[in-house]
Amino acid sequence: MPLTERVGFPAQRRLHLIKDSKIPFMEGFKVLQARPGELHLLVAKVKDNQDMAEAVEERFGAVKGIRLVKADANQGTVQVFYDMDELNSLFNLWSLKDAFVALFPEVNPLELLALLNEKTES
Repeated sequence: MPLTERVGFPAQRRLHLIKDSKIPFMEGFKVLQARPGELHLLVAKVKDNQDMAEAVEERFGAVKGIRLVKADANQGTVQVFYDMDELNSLFNLWSLKDAFVALFPEVNPLELLALLNEKTES
């Protein structure tokens, strides 16, 4: 069940909440900035965890369609620069899913991708 529904928000309000970014759109994640080709997140598991920051850069940086990943353990932020056209191939989406499952098993990567895609298209 999506976080917005678990905290009492109906599913149709999900995008409104994501765009406002006043609460995390998924547990442990908050969108700081999103536009086509660039995503800036606050990620709880990265904060004060250099090993996780390096793993995020390595795993996500290896996905075809992701141009650059910068993870900052001091701030707990992750910046991702990507080419959505290239990332949208089935193989590349599967690679992205695998990276999420390996590092963030609590996150539904397909829901995350759909939400981020909707956010960056607006």
